[in-house]
Amino acid sequence: MTEDSYLKSLDSYLDGLANAGETTYAIRPDEYSASVSPRQSDVPLRITHVSYTLVRGGLEQWLRALARFADPRRIKIVRCIVLTSHVDPRMAADVGLPVEVGGPELVCQAATTTDVLLCSNVFPTGNFLPSGRRPLCISVAHGAAEWIREGVVQAQPWLDHVVAVSESVRRYVGDGVATSVIPNGVDPEHFASSCSRARMRESLGLLPTDFVVGFVGRMAPEKRVEVLIEMLAGAPRHFKGLFVGWGPLHAELLRRANELIPGRFAVASADRYLGDYYHAMDAFCLPSGSEGCALALLEAMLCGLPVIATPVGAAPELIVDRVNGVLAEGSPSAFRDAARLVEQYPHWARAIGAEAKATAERWGLGPAMARQYENLFHRLWSLKQAHASPCEPSISV
Repeated sequence: MTEDSYLKSLDSYLDGLANAGETTYAIRPDEYSASVSPRQSDVPLRITHVSYTLVRGGLEQWLRALARFADPRRIKIVRCIVLTSHVDPRMAADVGLPVEVGGPELVCQAATTTDVLLCSNVFPTGNFLPSGRRPLCISVAHGAAEWIREGVVQAQPWLDHVVAVSESVRRYVGDGVATSVIPNGVDPEHFASSCSRARMRESLGLLPTDFVVGFVGRMAPEKRVEVLIEMLAGAPRHFKGLFVGWGPLHAELLRRANELIPGRFAVASADRYLGDYYHAMDAFCLPSGSEGCALALLEAMLCGLPVIATPVGAAPELIVDRVNGVLAEGSPSAFRDAARLVEQYPHWARAIGAEAKATAERWGLGPAMARQYENLFHRLWSLKQAHASPCEPSISV
């Protein structure tokens, strides 16, 4: 996926918001001084976050968790700058931070009043930065895409550091760049439950005897949701699908499901109580062609679900095949075989679900992620203040 296609893939979602009578961007400016006095050691590092979008996706849930769990005595995200009009006002409200839409000039102005410029899938150039005092400049690579790798290379003269959300992303970004690996962490509130499994399944038209395979996420080409539809088409009739999310392929996937598995699937769009949907599943499937560190995978693991995933992104770093999940090559038949194993051996399925939960509790929670970012920011700030070279060896936090 290219940078342009990533941005264009959001248009149908935002058009839907506009047609529903909602604005497609939000501006919540605060007052900032034109210059900043020297930072005191007993005040938190001030952070400006920069991204292309602020919609209901993985990057934004990562930002929400970081803002929520960061220790305000150590770091404080003071504003979010979005470089396009791709802003969901509901997500902006959820993040709970001042949000402004603008270009490099706005970033440059913000850089005069901040300690850390934290860029998500954005790689700053000279017009992002003021001519005088410059903040610590860090980019977070949330995925493995060619445009992300090229962005890192082009931004090296202005970057102090790169954070990769998985070891596979770090390898993709390449050597020669000062990089830390900090896996994503999720907010448990995001996958809270409000009703029982039985009640949720009944509301979705799913029977107690159905074996339900599920997907949660953005319905976009790289997620390859069609693999699950084709997998179900060749599975026994009591195998059914639960697809939760939104995206540019939503209508096409619905058409395909009606054609191949009529009456054997449910589709939902939700941004609250996702645990209700996870607990309605018997197995969670992620057939993505590329990933960084999928939050939906972590959420499913934290819900104790058996997970079946392609070995991309953080999946092979988190999952030991058939111990705390199943790694499957990306064909419908491979996912069908894995799902049938989970159905045929329920005791084993419960065991790998329990192991998945234990793994995600060790590595995938928002508070632990926030501590790692805090430590990294303060260490890099100290190095920058001491005029250390930004081109230090790669590290893993």
